[in-house]
Amino acid sequence: MIVKKTFKLFASVIILFSLVLSLFISPVAANNNNTIEPKAVERYTKTVNVACHDPSWGYVTVKVTISHNMTTGRFTVDSATGTGHFNAAWPGVKLKSVTTNPAVGSVINGSIIKVTVYYTNIFDLTSTTHHASDNIEL
Repeated sequence: MIVKKTFKLFASVIILFSLVLSLFISPVAANNNNTIEPKAVERYTKTVNVACHDPSWGYVTVKVTISHNMTTGRFTVDSATGTGHFNAAWPGVKLKSVTTNPAVGSVINGSIIKVTVYYTNIFDLTSTTHHASDNIEL
């Protein structure tokens, strides 16, 4: 009888010791400073045609790629590219750049992205850079 009680006590101490030991040895995500990886990121493209200075000059098609991180709920501007569709009657009109507000790589606060295109007419004596803007709604 004493042997049974001693065995039960010894087995209980061993089990309790192993549980406590496993708690201190096992890695915990908070101790490793791990970040939460997004489980689902949705990417989609929005397109807008921005009319140039004088509509007879043409327009620029801007494609903005947006990502939506469903884990955090944040929208981000991934990229913005423009393709110029200029009138052949204005051979000097060239696309210089495309910008967005919020900028590429930034988190979108609100539901509107402002797209601005910069273009120039190389035959213009003043070398003026023109710009035109339009909005994209999420």
